[in-house]
Amino acid sequence: MDKVIVSGLLIIASITAAVMTISIITPALGSNSESIVRSNRIASDFASTGFNGLTAVADGESGVAISAWFKNVGSVDVEPISTIDVFLLTGDGLSGRYITYSSDVTIADIWEEVQPADSKSKVWARGETLQIKLTLDPPISTGTYKVSLKTPNGISGDISFEYGN
Repeated sequence: MDKVIVSGLLIIASITAAVMTISIITPALGSNSESIVRSNRIASDFASTGFNGLTAVADGESGVAISAWFKNVGSVDVEPISTIDVFLLTGDGLSGRYITYSSDVTIADIWEEVQPADSKSKVWARGETLQIKLTLDPPISTGTYKVSLKTPNGISGDISFEYGN
């Protein structure tokens, strides 16, 4: 009886291995090696990217400026910093606004990096803290908000804060 059970398990394992092999090889049959390498690199970067929201505060009493800090806890750098999408959302996440990357303060709703201090590199290196400053027009009103970041490869996270409460 034990031999029958072992044989059955070996057959199931063989079928599973065959199905997995076919599902991995089939998409590559019509592709060249460059596209396979590119898709593997994208998958690797996606799995290796991560960040944590540390804190966010409204600067001053006007509701015009917000500072937020995020730490890159992934194993890859995020570059360039300017390709990160930033959103300011209400506490319930049902509404908000997209904040444009810029150092031109004449544009409404902009964000810029404060740290890392070496902004010439435009790289958010792994292990580094990214401090961003949002300049808003119109300013926010009293309430709970979230600063939400999304990296170029789709990893997102946010940090909540209260203003005027």
